[in-house]
Amino acid sequence: MAFTIDTTAQDGYVVLSVRGDVDIATAPRLRSTLVDAVQQYATVIVDLDEVGFMDSTGLGVLVASRNRAGSVGHRLVVARPQRVVKNALRLVQIDTVIDVFDTLDDAVAAV
Repeated sequence: MAFTIDTTAQDGYVVLSVRGDVDIATAPRLRSTLVDAVQQYATVIVDLDEVGFMDSTGLGVLVASRNRAGSVGHRLVVARPQRVVKNALRLVQIDTVIDVFDTLDDAVAAV
């Protein structure tokens, strides 16, 4: 599966729908997209429904982006991680610093 990021802007927030593995090869593209998004939108929802694998580079991108968002008074949340990705988020306790929602509707409702 090719790595893509689709952006859907709404009123006050944006949903970044990520597709494909997030690893050392694709993380820079995700980082770049997130840098722009957290500057432009009060809330960024990273939809991981179609991400089957995320390595430590990808996890680091999420944490750095969450910190960047927080530094400008914005918010980053994660929605719909598959079980493998959700377990990785839980294993390194990223789910204690980034809100993780099981559904996109729950993430949107929290905005």
